[in-house]
Amino acid sequence: MKKIPIKKEIIIIIFGILLNFLASHYNLSKFDKIYKNYDGQSYNQITGSDLLDTWEFAETFRKKISETNNFFESLPHFERFYLPSIIVGYYYYLIDKEIYETIETGEKVVKVDNYKFGLLLIQILSYYFAIYLFVKTLKEKYKINYSLILLSFLSFEPTIIQWHHSFWNESFFITMMIFLFYLLIKNSNNFWLNFIIGILVALMFAQRAVSFFYILPVMIYFIFINKRNFRSLVFLIFGFVSLIFFIGYNNYDKTGIFYLIPSKHQYYSYYYYFGTRIYADTHNISREKAHDILDLEEKKWRVDNDLYPELEKEYNANKARDNLKLNKDYSKAIDYRNKKFVEIAISNPIYVTKLFIKRVLLMSQFSPTWVNQSYNNDRTSPEAKFNAAEYYNRNFIRNIFYSLCVYTFVMVGFLNFLKELVFEKKYSNHNKFLIFQIISILYFVTISGLWGNPKYFVPCIISLSFFFAKGLNLSIIFFKEK
Repeated sequence: MKKIPIKKEIIIIIFGILLNFLASHYNLSKFDKIYKNYDGQSYNQITGSDLLDTWEFAETFRKKISETNNFFESLPHFERFYLPSIIVGYYYYLIDKEIYETIETGEKVVKVDNYKFGLLLIQILSYYFAIYLFVKTLKEKYKINYSLILLSFLSFEPTIIQWHHSFWNESFFITMMIFLFYLLIKNSNNFWLNFIIGILVALMFAQRAVSFFYILPVMIYFIFINKRNFRSLVFLIFGFVSLIFFIGYNNYDKTGIFYLIPSKHQYYSYYYYFGTRIYADTHNISREKAHDILDLEEKKWRVDNDLYPELEKEYNANKARDNLKLNKDYSKAIDYRNKKFVEIAISNPIYVTKLFIKRVLLMSQFSPTWVNQSYNNDRTSPEAKFNAAEYYNRNFIRNIFYSLCVYTFVMVGFLNFLKELVFEKKYSNHNKFLIFQIISILYFVTISGLWGNPKYFVPCIISLSFFFAKGLNLSIIFFKEK
C-alpha cells in the first residue's frame, strides 16, 4: 500500500499547536492561583496587572447577557478593553460558568481552575489556522522560496507564540493581523471581500485601540495594488466605517456620548506618561516639581470650568460611569490634556526626539519571556518602586543578544529587498506587499514608540518575519554554494 506523504507545513503546524498546548498547561498549573502582593491585595496571578480590567468588564457582560439573553443590549461601552472583554465574557456565558469568586479575605478574585484552558485552546487553534492559510496563499500567489522558514518562524518564535498561552490581548490581535494579510493577497478585486477586510480592520481596533488609524496603511496598500480601481477602496472604507459607527453608537447608547477611541486610553495617554518629564527638562527642574506644577494648573483649570474636582476618582468608580455630566467633564479634561501635551512637546522638540528614539530602541527588542515575567511582576514591591528600570528590564542583556541574532537575518532580507526595488526595479505585487509591511512597522512604532514596551512591538515582529525568512533563506543558499 502506497504511503500518503505528509506535507512539511502540516508537521510544522501540528508541532506548533502541541508546543503551545504544553506551554498553556504549564502556565495554568504554575500561575492560575491566588497571589497576595506587597500591599496585601489578592488577585489571580495569571489574570493580574492590566488584565484585571478585561476580566472585570467580561464579568459584567456575562452577567448582563445571562439576565437578558440579549447580546447587543448587554454589550459594554468601549472604556479600555472592548473586544477582549466580550470574548472572555461570552465564552463563560456559553459554558455557563462564573468568572469571579469571593475568597476568605472578602476580596473578589478571578476563579482558579475555571475552564480557562478553553480560551487558550481557541487562541491557539485560531492562530495556527490563520498562519497556515496565509503562508499557503502567499506561496501560491507570489511563488516565494522562503515559505517553510516563514511558517517555522511564525510557529515557534518564542516572542510571538508566548501570547497564545496567555490571556493578553496580543494573541487574537496578531491572529487577526495575519488573517488580514491573507485576505489582502487572496483577491483584492473582490468588492465584498474588501468590505470584510474593512470590518476586520475595525475589529482589530476593537481588540487594541492603538490600531484605530491602521486603516490608513491598508488603504495605501489598496492603492498600490488596485491603482485606479477606487471601487475596491470604497468597499474597504464602507466596511470599516460600518463597524466603527456601530461601536460609536453603542458607546452613545451606554454613556450618552458618541465617541470612538476609549476615554481611558485618551486620559492616560501621552500627557499622563510623558508630559511631566518633558516639562521638567524644558524648565530644568525635577520631575516631582514638574508634576506638582502641571497638576496644580489642571486643578485650577477644572475649578475655572466648573468640572468635578475629583474627576479621576469619580470616573474610576463604577457608580459614576453612567453619569452624563461626569462623562462630558471627562471628555473636556481629555481635550485639555491633549492640547497641553502638544504645547509641552512643541516647546522642547530636541528632548522629545531623543526620548522617542531611546524608547523605540527599548521597545524594539525581542523579549521571549515577557509574558512569564509579567506574572511575577509586582508593582507594589520595593524593587518595582525604587528600582523600576532594573526590575522591569531584568532580562535586557539576554534580549539584546537574541535580538541582534534575529536582526542580522532581518537586515540581510531587507537589503536584498532594497536591491530588488531600487536597482533591479522589481515592482512585483510581492514587493508591494513588503512595502506595506514596512509601512505597518512605521505605523505601530510611531503610535506606540514612546512607551518603550516590547509588548507593543509584537505587530512589528509579524511584519519583520518576512524579511527574517527572506534573509535566512538567502544566507542558507549562500553557504550551500560555498
